Amino acid sequence: MSACANLPGSRLLVPGLVAVVVLLLSACSSSTIDASNLDKKVESAQAFISEARFVAEKSREGKLTGAYRRAHVDALRDEVDGIRNQLESAPKQPQVAGKTAQAAALLGEASKLMADLADHGTDEAGQSRLEELANSLKELRSGD
Repeated sequence: MSACANLPGSRLLVPGLVAVVVLLLSACSSSTIDASNLDKKVESAQAFISEARFVAEKSREGKLTGAYRRAHVDALRDEVDGIRNQLESAPKQPQVAGKTAQAAALLGEASKLMADLADHGTDEAGQSRLEELANSLKELRSGD
């Protein structure tokens, strides 16, 4: 038992600190989406989708095991889903609200394709669609 366990109110202190840390982390992750951080989020998602397309290609060529494909694409999909959730839930500046909604919709479609890729591999049409989604995301970025 630690020395703090005997202090009055110490049992309330630890959960209170945890609550403060959780609150701070959630505040940091839900900053208002503006053109700059939308571009960064879209660029990151685009890279994850392109990587999934590359994994699909190598998997179709027989250069990757199914277990590797599943694990790698699931991890990439988790990243895409995280970005999509941020885009859907964070407050948005009015001038990027439309692009943010478009990006979230594209990421939702990409996530479904990536789930199918992780579970079953994909054909050329699936690879092409992932590439189209990555290109559509690139077009949404204001700097490109």
